[in-house]
Amino acid sequence: MEIDQSKFLEAVIQTASDLIMTIDEEGLIYSCNKTAMKILGYEPAEMIGKPFYFFLAEIYQQDYQNNRRNYLAGLESDFIGVGRRIEALKKDGNLVPISLTFSEVPFEKVHYLSAVIRDITKILNTEIALEKMARELALSNAKLEQFAALAAHDLQAPLRTITGFTERLQQRYAGNLSPEADDYITRINAATGRMQTMIVDLLVLSRLGTHKKVFKPVNTEVILTHILSDLAASIAESKALITNESLPSVMGDEGQLRQLLQNLVLNAIKFRKPSMAPEIHIRVERQPQQWQFCVTDNGIGIAERFYEKIFQAFQRLHGKHEYPGTGLGLAICQKIVENHGGRLWVESQENEGSQFYFTLPFS
Repeated sequence: MEIDQSKFLEAVIQTASDLIMTIDEEGLIYSCNKTAMKILGYEPAEMIGKPFYFFLAEIYQQDYQNNRRNYLAGLESDFIGVGRRIEALKKDGNLVPISLTFSEVPFEKVHYLSAVIRDITKILNTEIALEKMARELALSNAKLEQFAALAAHDLQAPLRTITGFTERLQQRYAGNLSPEADDYITRINAATGRMQTMIVDLLVLSRLGTHKKVFKPVNTEVILTHILSDLAASIAESKALITNESLPSVMGDEGQLRQLLQNLVLNAIKFRKPSMAPEIHIRVERQPQQWQFCVTDNGIGIAERFYEKIFQAFQRLHGKHEYPGTGLGLAICQKIVENHGGRLWVESQENEGSQFYFTLPFS
């Protein structure tokens, strides 16, 4: 069935959810669709022949006229094709937030403009609600971090008491206790040691969220040199081979970046294959807006289904006896990278080693 194209196009325009109008060379409204009633409260006939600015909130009228004048004079302006959020004046005197976009419509040697107006009341309300939720979430996270810091701090005192009494028991009754009692004390000491390590890591994680640092130039090559010196015993014990490319200076917090690299290197040493010495390589790639670092190892690897889980606090893929740790190391790394405006992720396969990538902006 053939249809009249002009009538069909007119039907599309008239039923559009946006207010669509044309404006002649004098700046007067030449046509508009029925949505004018829905958005502004005017019948189309009431708007035709009126200056377009008449329907804008007063504070935007002069700006519109200036931009239109510049456009007609051929001067540079963002008048055409750029959506802007302003307010329109409804027939009842109320203001309505709108998105306004102009386009050129050359027709029979006359340069008309089309204006598309969209009521963005719901969009703005949604944005306000999202901003409120974001503020509430940030406040909740800040309170949670403060609570974690306080809880970790308060837990240290009773832990020191437990450690102190078990040490006294060992010293005072050495050789006088049964093998079973000695085993109990050894287990208590091991458990309190793990708890102490966890508390320290929890304090580090909480402070990353509450103590903001002023960033300064940091030489990551120097940081890595210090890390390898500190880890000399672990490197020797595991027979690890650690190599690196020339590493750049970045803007950041030296203490946090040192913790980041140290955690990644330690992880590469820890999660090695039983029959193979770890081989670890640190490289960096310069990208348009950032440095992309990569710490590569030949360890046990990670299944893809665990890529997100490993960055969550207290999440472990292995038993504490198989691979000791608190489950906070990578969560700390992720927080550090986020503090620096970067991103941390992993690429790996089981038994094929891992590549931990992180980005740091130039400034």
